[in-house]
Amino acid sequence: QASGLPAFHVDIQPSPPYMPMDLVTFFTTTAAKKDPYGWGILQRFGLTLTFTLRDAENGDVVNGSELLNRVQQAINRCQSTLKGDDQWLEHLFVELLVQPGKSVSLEDQTALQTSSLLSVTQISLRPKIIQYLEYSLLKITGKPGAQIDVVFSRLSGSVSLVNLAEPERGQINIDPDIDPYVWPLVLPNDGSAAIAMRSEKGFDLFTKGTSQTAKIDVRVPLKGPLANQRPAVFKQFFEYSDSPVPSVKLLQPMSNIGNQVTELKEIFSPDDDYIFDLLIGPMVAFEASDEFSTYFQTPDLSPAFASTGTMSEQWLAFKRYAEALNGSQSNNRIVVPTLKDEIEAILPDYLSWAQRFFDAGPPVALIEEDATSSTQATGPWIASAYPRASSPAYASPDENGRIQYDRLISDKWAHTYRYYVRPYGRYDLLWRSLRQSSTLFPNQILIPFDPLSPEIDAGGLDVVLDRIQPVEKPFVLSSRRLDQGGTSQLPSPPGRIWEVIVAQHPEQALQERNQGLARRLSFRNVAFSLLRRFPCESWQITLHQVDGSEWTITPVSTKYPEIPATVPALPDHLNLDQELDDTSLLSIDIPDRIDDFQQGALVLQWESLPFFYEYKLLLIAQTTTNVSEINSVVQQDLEYISPPVTASIQGAVDDNGDRGRELIIPLRQLWDSLPPAAQRRWPVENPTLAPNDAAHRLPGSLPDPDVIYEIVTNSRGNLETQAEVYVSGVVPNQNGENPYVVRQLGKQFLVSVNDGLIPPETPSDHYQLRILSKQRSEIVLSRNYPIPPILGTKYRFEDNTLIVNGVMSLSEYAAIKRAISPSPKPPVSVQADLHTVDDFFTSLYHVEA
Repeated sequence: QASGLPAFHVDIQPSPPYMPMDLVTFFTTTAAKKDPYGWGILQRFGLTLTFTLRDAENGDVVNGSELLNRVQQAINRCQSTLKGDDQWLEHLFVELLVQPGKSVSLEDQTALQTSSLLSVTQISLRPKIIQYLEYSLLKITGKPGAQIDVVFSRLSGSVSLVNLAEPERGQINIDPDIDPYVWPLVLPNDGSAAIAMRSEKGFDLFTKGTSQTAKIDVRVPLKGPLANQRPAVFKQFFEYSDSPVPSVKLLQPMSNIGNQVTELKEIFSPDDDYIFDLLIGPMVAFEASDEFSTYFQTPDLSPAFASTGTMSEQWLAFKRYAEALNGSQSNNRIVVPTLKDEIEAILPDYLSWAQRFFDAGPPVALIEEDATSSTQATGPWIASAYPRASSPAYASPDENGRIQYDRLISDKWAHTYRYYVRPYGRYDLLWRSLRQSSTLFPNQILIPFDPLSPEIDAGGLDVVLDRIQPVEKPFVLSSRRLDQGGTSQLPSPPGRIWEVIVAQHPEQALQERNQGLARRLSFRNVAFSLLRRFPCESWQITLHQVDGSEWTITPVSTKYPEIPATVPALPDHLNLDQELDDTSLLSIDIPDRIDDFQQGALVLQWESLPFFYEYKLLLIAQTTTNVSEINSVVQQDLEYISPPVTASIQGAVDDNGDRGRELIIPLRQLWDSLPPAAQRRWPVENPTLAPNDAAHRLPGSLPDPDVIYEIVTNSRGNLETQAEVYVSGVVPNQNGENPYVVRQLGKQFLVSVNDGLIPPETPSDHYQLRILSKQRSEIVLSRNYPIPPILGTKYRFEDNTLIVNGVMSLSEYAAIKRAISPSPKPPVSVQADLHTVDDFFTSLYHVEA
């Protein structure tokens, strides 16, 4: 009342009960794993207080901003009362306890919200951290493999260093009695070395004087001699020494040389030019909490703890706190040693036990240049932590009286949670404790309190989180056309079945083996869809340019079979009781195409697909909420046949007046190259069933550009291919030229393609190709004879051989005989040639094209 501050009732959390134990057991019982912040230790030592404030008038719990304001007022009151004795502020921690459900938040908040706190405050007096060793880092960069000497002098205490380029060599301890100490250093392969150093007084680089800090110099052994004449600038940057080996000490960083580098290089040997590329420093101090400090070993503290001084006083303070826990009548007691050997035995356990106070302590400031100890700001310190779930604690609601609970879900799988909320009050705890009191109920068997289990059937707060983890796309093991085995002499014909083998999805295998994962994975299946397209757009444009027509390809509409009136007694299947054909046997011979580690694969088969489409199989893996990326397989190599070809023949005369034979070939349609099984499965592709619309055609009505037409002669049973007619390319051309060309193979008939194609009269008819075939004959005679002018260019001689282009008529036959022998009675010298001409003319009408 005298202070003018409002009065509150304080609920203080009691300290944990103490059981008699020795020092080793004390370290084990209060290990950092059980007490990461050291609260349990401070409670036993009487250095922490956890309390809850209640309004003195109505007993309401004080929480949120009001609780913090009241604690701040109390601390300010203590500061004004204890003026001149504020060392306790350096140890004072106000520890704000955060609700476990507020450890994560869906909102980006930079400051701690008062509604996230428990209605409990903890005030602690924690150890103050004083840094007495300084850490520094020196970087040296230069030519890889260069050897330099790092010289340490003015050593007044222990100095340790670690070569971070070779951390496996460990820590190097320098004896202060060896002054100066020369440490050879070889620059690593990247030319950059870093030296971490630790000392009591710090380090100086490139300085002079009698400072108490250790001094570091860099000396470089010389590989060649120095010039005798050395300018004055040499002494500004180097100090020469010939003992124990010729070397120079760097007095300044090489970066300060500037334009004088050329003059200085003339003094050194060319082998020593790398000295000017050395970059030394700067010296950088780092904190004791830095990662580099972990490369050093812990100093031997047992001599300092056992002697007199500040560190010994701190050890004795720990001894007083620990031994104060001993009971007056207990034989098992905590005894903290004070002798060096005894301290050394327990020191490792003590250091690991006390590490938590460094981790959860305030940051330690670096040692200033003109100070002998580290400096840090004055408390009180504010810390926040998440207490472990133990006894119930009051939470601070928000301004609307609501308590929000955020639970972190660290994975992206599906989850289902059910939450139950049970009211919990102080009077419930009071009556519970009274029921267990042996004082109120003496000589009775007290029934342990059994908290009521939630009623599962009554329901609760159900939270269903869908899976957001991406699912991997299906993996295709193979995609092939199933062909029968063939040989090089007899290749196998194209098979009717296209087969795709999809590996079993790993998530499917997981949930089949572990039903508990089925809900978390939410995996459904592997879905697929088959698309097709007609890939002959260029061939369509070529036909437009050749015949000058304008029509479009009409896709075949999807037609589903009618729903049967009754369900079939048996599904579509293979009757294994009957003899199966080779295709059916090949379709079920799946084990021969799947390895042992590919069991459970999904096998998809399609039979008798039209070959003139390009098919794309799309595969996805599905969960209840998302799908994978699409995996696709393209297939166009399917079963086909060589269709039979018919042609009509008639006489024709070319532009030169030479007579020949004109073949009119109805070009085979894509539908004609379709096997009978595919035609039966896909009757909608039949061009004859399409509507008679000149502006639209079915894909199967187009000429098959892959069919090759052969012109074959049969002479007395001997078959000889004279020419092949094929499509040179389906790329459109601007001149409207005939896409069919001739590959001449034989010499008996000369074949050429007439310009243009004969377009069909109806969309279902065939395109027709006109081919002119001129017979070419050779008659070997004994010598050349004069050709009558009446025969023109159709006849000529080449090396006693009469060349006949076309068919020899009866009048031409007579003219040739007169040219050989004008006399009715030919001489004996030409009779053999006349008989050869007679035999040739007679044989013309025994050759069938």
